[in-house]
Amino acid sequence: MVPNHLPPELRFSATLDILKSLLPFLVALATVLALATCADEGGDTKDEEEQVVEEGVPSGLVADCDSLSAGGALVVDGGGRSGNLERSQCTEYTFIGEPGVTYTIVLTVLAGNADLLVAFNDTYTSLVGTSANSGTATDSVTFESGLSAEYFIAVNSSLQASAFTITVQTGGGDGGGTGGGGEDTSAPVTSDTTPPSGSTIGDTAQIVVTFDESMDTGSLVLGGDMATESDGGVWSQTTVADDTLTIGPATVWTEGVDRTLTLDADDLAGNALATLSLVYSVDATAPAGIESPISGSLINGGTPIIVTFDESMDTGSLVLGGTMATESDGGVWSQTTVADDTLTIGPATAWSGGVDRSLTIDVADVAGNALATLSSTYTVDATAPLGSEFPASGS
Repeated sequence: MVPNHLPPELRFSATLDILKSLLPFLVALATVLALATCADEGGDTKDEEEQVVEEGVPSGLVADCDSLSAGGALVVDGGGRSGNLERSQCTEYTFIGEPGVTYTIVLTVLAGNADLLVAFNDTYTSLVGTSANSGTATDSVTFESGLSAEYFIAVNSSLQASAFTITVQTGGGDGGGTGGGGEDTSAPVTSDTTPPSGSTIGDTAQIVVTFDESMDTGSLVLGGDMATESDGGVWSQTTVADDTLTIGPATVWTEGVDRTLTLDADDLAGNALATLSLVYSVDATAPAGIESPISGSLINGGTPIIVTFDESMDTGSLVLGGTMATESDGGVWSQTTVADDTLTIGPATAWSGGVDRSLTIDVADVAGNALATLSSTYTVDATAPLGSEFPASGS
């Protein structure tokens, strides 16, 4: 402080000297305030990034799942495949889940093969869900976050090197994985049944039903008069695990018309399939055929061989053999009593002359029952007759 008893000119000079001595302190103070302002701005940025993370975007890559024990301890099993989750073959992401929000983790495999695991802890001993579809099929896990917590997402490529993308979405998903709280309320439906209901089938035919999603295999109930003759059904994968059911006979289906088979099952979320009701005619009888001209006949170079069967035949199953087969037109199907019950086999140009010319026919009916091979032999007279006149011309 400058004393008041000094003359004015001396007080001004003293004040100036004091200000000069304070200048370094003021510069330092300004620097500290500037740094504090920058720190506050950086803190705000961090808060904003954490908010984005809480909305469900992966926070970033963590190198090689370091928390796992060497050699792996977790077995992933899906689509008939299994393998250990190992540090060197695992890519890990983390994100913060908000309470009461449903998340769907979607793994899109662009090349190779990879599986998806979601857990509460970084050792993957407390799993939220897994999805292990084969190849480039999409994997997903849907669950509801019960509290604000960190979740760990592992992409396991231990079975084959892979290229992939991974996204975290809010809301339920549809992808063939298992989760702890998905919002799946849609009933499953069938996408294909082969052979279709109403068909005629053989006594060893298999019925294949394909669904639009993975099914709960333990919920399957078969009914109808064919159920007790069945093998109970075998589950397999067409698109996702356990989406295809193949039902065959334990031995053979009993022959008859209007044989029935019903199917009830649930998807993994417990939604029930509307009962699938199928009706078949089971044909266990081999077809029979009669050829004309009969075997052993004398024919000429242009004579067609006509075979009439006692039922409709599977035209695509026809196989011709014997020495006359390569000279034939392959056969033409037509109807005498029912569709495709008549086969006419003619020469492409003409049958070659000779004795014991042979022709064999193998074919099945529409139910798959095979004809006992029809074998015929013919004497082909391809020589035009000669004649003479009497009295001779010009006499």
